[in-house]
Amino acid sequence: MISGDARPVGAALEGPAPFRILSQFLQERTSLIVVTGALDLLTVGHLRAALADAVAGGATYVALDLSGVDFIDSLSLAAIVGASRDLGPDGRMAVVIEPDSYVTLIFEIGGIGRVVEVVEGREEALAHLRG
Repeated sequence: MISGDARPVGAALEGPAPFRILSQFLQERTSLIVVTGALDLLTVGHLRAALADAVAGGATYVALDLSGVDFIDSLSLAAIVGASRDLGPDGRMAVVIEPDSYVTLIFEIGGIGRVVEVVEGREEALAHLRG
């Protein structure tokens, strides 16, 4: 006989969130990019393209919402750092990540918080970009 706490069978089989990236230009040279799923070798090109499109479209402020990202690799970190530099001396980037997540750990290990502002919510990111 098996004992213990009951849990839904499907919970043990849940996989990572499907990859999605949405980009939206907001007012005053601001772009919002929202990513869900894993940022890795297979998806980093989409992130690079979204960031490059924002810069090419005239954005100098980028809010990058990674709160739905469950994995991030070094190529994706490099893409974020590169894009923050591409924004120019007057540009700013704010990255939204979930506290106590894998992404937070990787940002801390990589020292990414010294390059971009790391915040906990989208509104906080947009407020940081405004001033």
